[in-house]
Amino acid sequence: MRMKILYVWLYDSWHLLKMFFASNFYLKPCDHYLKHAVEGKKAIVILPGILEHWSFMRPIADTLSFDGHPVYVIPKLKNNLLDIPSSALIVEEFILENNIDDAVIVAHSKGGLVGKYFLEYFNKDARVKGMVALATPFSGSTLAKLIPRKAFLELLPDSAIIRELDARKIANEKIISITPSFDNYVSAKDGSFLGGARENIVVAISGHHAVISNKETGELIKKCVQQF
Repeated sequence: MRMKILYVWLYDSWHLLKMFFASNFYLKPCDHYLKHAVEGKKAIVILPGILEHWSFMRPIADTLSFDGHPVYVIPKLKNNLLDIPSSALIVEEFILENNIDDAVIVAHSKGGLVGKYFLEYFNKDARVKGMVALATPFSGSTLAKLIPRKAFLELLPDSAIIRELDARKIANEKIISITPSFDNYVSAKDGSFLGGARENIVVAISGHHAVISNKETGELIKKCVQQF
């Protein structure tokens, strides 16, 4: 068991390093994200996790773009180190400024918490129909205590914002939560399980970051988006 866990950490760290390296070359969104959109396809708003540039989610964004969805990334979020309410406000402003409608948020890790906050407190005109959240710590993560910075401490299971989001259930039915079979970062009792969600799906893929790059994940998210 210990060897398996060690392997997942090493395998996932390799994917994380590749994502950091690639982020130096994909500073701006790909042109095809908006130019190849097919009429009638849901708009996609990409929300990366903490310390993640939008390009960390490029494998998923590319898959959705090639399927005809207009894909939006939010440069102002940068590496998602602001507090969750402030980040959710940035999402609201971006959606209104770009007149995005009939949209679905696709988020990874902390991005899913930002997305849930947005769905609970903003989105008054229902421009966003729902969210597909990947490896999101809805119950927090005990590993967050290892980095004593506010952006990370927010992710602790007993943090005020995690408790607040857990208490608010209105948006849950608009969320599909996808969980790796083993998540080496989301170390809380319930992991990425979200009570009252539209659906909780566990995929046969291990690794908090490796799950992003897996082709099966992209295909699954395509199907999930169609539910909204």
